[in-house]
Amino acid sequence: MGAEKILIHFPREPNYQYVNGSEMKIFAQAGESEHCVHVLSPSHDLLSARKKGLKDAIFTHETSGSKDAELIYWKSGYWFMERLISTAEHSYILQTKNRGLDSEAHRIFAASFDLEKHEQIVHF
Repeated sequence: MGAEKILIHFPREPNYQYVNGSEMKIFAQAGESEHCVHVLSPSHDLLSARKKGLKDAIFTHETSGSKDAELIYWKSGYWFMERLISTAEHSYILQTKNRGLDSEAHRIFAASFDLEKHEQIVHF
């Protein structure tokens, strides 16, 4: 899916799923939490596109910095915590899904993300 290389730590061996020709999903369950990385085609408006695609979600937190954005929302009986990152080659959604609001599990998961080409991060 391109020349970009990412590193991320999953608490268990992850599963890989190609959703279509332009999206890949890498995910693993760990106790109550499910961690997932969505690898998408690049988007310069990832935050708006993501929010628009989340019908019936109740948003409780949103931040947007120069290099990434964060979302916390409730949908279908689960809490979702997401970190959104876009580069010239891909957009990434680092997601933790849980029945409770376990921000520490998401913080550890999202902090483990490393992108080989840091200089290509697109600003929000």
